[in-house]
Amino acid sequence: MQTGRNLNTGTGVPNWNGPGLITTQTSAGASLATNLAVAMASDVGYGNTRTFGGATVSGTDTLVMYTYNGDANLSGKVDADDYFVIDSNYNKNGSVFGWIKGDFNYDGQINGDDYAAIDAGFAASAAGTIANSELPGGVSAVPEPASLSVLSLAAMSVLTRRRRK
Repeated sequence: MQTGRNLNTGTGVPNWNGPGLITTQTSAGASLATNLAVAMASDVGYGNTRTFGGATVSGTDTLVMYTYNGDANLSGKVDADDYFVIDSNYNKNGSVFGWIKGDFNYDGQINGDDYAAIDAGFAASAAGTIANSELPGGVSAVPEPASLSVLSLAAMSVLTRRRRK
């Protein structure tokens, strides 16, 4: 995440144009109020029997969601639960990491910069600045790289079997 997110030093607004994660959601870098959140499904209560944006996810899947800064639990809004997360992990740098712990700017620290992000996200969340159509609905599961090799082997065996007939 840190490599994909470049901070525009002139405005302080992130640009998602670095190597790694790529998004077509242009609003993800348009303001301090929104961002791309990344979390393991099991860390935010999803997996096996629950769906995320209409897709069934397993607990080990990585979820990426366009949401408000500070939406630690990927609920689509910033509320007291999200403030509890950042309050509980403030200044625990080096032992606590990630969006779901309060590192909303992906710099590896949970500090005042993250409070500025969650406050901007809270104000936007209260105003409803993200249209419902922009929140998870167009979510699709992204297979892990190891899964792709297994699928490729299965496809090759089917093609090989077809040629022998």
